[in-house]
Amino acid sequence: MKYFLTLLGFLFLNSIIAQEVYLTDEEQNWIVDHPVVYFGYDPGWKPIEFLDDDGKHSGITSDFLRGLEAKTGLSFEQHPGVTDWSSAETMAKKGELMLLPALAQNERRNEYLNFTDAFFSYSFVIVTQKDAPFIGGVEDLDNRIVAVPKDYYITGLLEQEQADMKLEYYSSIEECLMAVATGQAVATVTNLTVASHYMNYSGYDNLKIAAPTHYPEIDIKMGVIKSEPVLSAILQKGIRAFTPKEKNEIVQNWVSVQYEHGVDMAKVWKVATLCLGVVLLIFVSFVYWNRKLKKEVSLRKEAEDLLRSSFEEITEQKKIIELKNEEVVDSIKYAKRLQEAILPPLNLVDEKFDKNFILYKPKDIVAGDFYWHESTVCEGSGNEVNFIAAADCTGHGVPGAMVSVVCSNALNQAVLQHNLCDPGQILDKTTDMVVERFERSTEEVKDGMDISMVSIERLETGQAKVKYAGAHNNLWVVSERDGIGPLALITEGENVSSRIFEIKANKQPVGKYDMRSDFKTTEMHLEKGDKIYLFTDGFADQFGGENGKKYKSKNFKQLILNTCGLSLNEQKEKLNTAFENWSEGFEQLDDVCVIGIEI
Repeated sequence: MKYFLTLLGFLFLNSIIAQEVYLTDEEQNWIVDHPVVYFGYDPGWKPIEFLDDDGKHSGITSDFLRGLEAKTGLSFEQHPGVTDWSSAETMAKKGELMLLPALAQNERRNEYLNFTDAFFSYSFVIVTQKDAPFIGGVEDLDNRIVAVPKDYYITGLLEQEQADMKLEYYSSIEECLMAVATGQAVATVTNLTVASHYMNYSGYDNLKIAAPTHYPEIDIKMGVIKSEPVLSAILQKGIRAFTPKEKNEIVQNWVSVQYEHGVDMAKVWKVATLCLGVVLLIFVSFVYWNRKLKKEVSLRKEAEDLLRSSFEEITEQKKIIELKNEEVVDSIKYAKRLQEAILPPLNLVDEKFDKNFILYKPKDIVAGDFYWHESTVCEGSGNEVNFIAAADCTGHGVPGAMVSVVCSNALNQAVLQHNLCDPGQILDKTTDMVVERFERSTEEVKDGMDISMVSIERLETGQAKVKYAGAHNNLWVVSERDGIGPLALITEGENVSSRIFEIKANKQPVGKYDMRSDFKTTEMHLEKGDKIYLFTDGFADQFGGENGKKYKSKNFKQLILNTCGLSLNEQKEKLNTAFENWSEGFEQLDDVCVIGIEI
């Protein structure tokens, strides 16, 4: 019996104490010859692996790699050339990196990788919007648009399904969730750990886990290119050296975090109610004990003790509310990153327009204003046509940002899916899609946007064919010529030779409107050196100056004229300085967006 108990004790200790890794001479020499092992990764697979705000590899996989470094003496570094999961797999196939530390094993990957034992596993679930029709399994996705990440293991499983799903491919799981959240797809299928993390941490409040799938639980392993069998053997020993307790602590550290973010409004209201009750109790106690002060000295002492205790409780509750406010702000800051994803990269705008500026100043962390750009080759001309617009959605802050996502997506669909090239027709089609989207609500929604949009086609003569259409927001053209086709002269400079010409926009929004008509397109030919300006109303409507009045459109026009002789980058700085000086001491009233382009 004593021997049996000793054996049980040994087995128990062995299961919770980290095992030592014994390496052969060949394996030790390999580590010396390879001081750094570069690995590929998926930058958006939270919480399994992702890039943090500093661009460093993080997540469950990163913690396992750090543990392997301690157990084996290996040193891991993320490969700087990786941009997404597809690029990581491609580099591994070419032998440009040795290790893919987190992926599922399949026949295609067996061709160029050796796999270790699994260090983590997960199951697959279906994610939809909260108000979506009932879905009980993969078979219910027939004839529905399903967002899937390109080259992921789950995508291969769905492609083999008998169900007639309409698969739409995206570069990451987060893009798939965004597609479902914005209604571009009905559902996405992903692993439970990743879905829970994004839904609880990243603010996808309108999504839910609708159903499990029939797919078995998937093991996550480390894949090593076949030309490095020694590295594969070292990693296998390292993985096996992790005890169940160590593995569980790493996974639970990340799985538990996903439920700690976001704001529990029920708890906030509970705390607020408690605070109100405490304040009322203090008031009642104060009145009561003061009336009894002369007769009941001993009771007064008790009241003072109660008062002190109540203030301590209020202080504690205040700290809780401040913490919740911090979490709300953090969520909005993350929403800013999501909104920035719909804005065109400035380097792409610079590539299409040699001389331009974009002055973009959101009132809050996220904005209702946004700028938009797209390019295509229109039927008939054979030339590339570039579209650019400044848009002002209903409201600002979080509500305005949500409307901007819908409107930006509708503009993209009008150009890329419906192949429209005429600005007026693009705004007509965008209006149809925005109205259709908001009419799904049980309540009437009249949100939309004001916008000024131009298409620019460069001609062989050196001129540019420019077409304009707008909703409430006019277009300004600055030129030294006396007249420009259909444009009306509105301002001449006193000390400059340039003039401002204007095209009026339709007096209707992009959105639900009772007296809606077709948007008008105006075409003109501009010469080299002519400049066009698109803008929202935030600049002219800003309060400031000595008398606290609006800046007004007249002063804005004069500011454009006075600075049009500068380069566009210098003009942008002048506009920004003028706005800051004017609004000093006053709260910014609205989002600001001004775009300048020189032909």
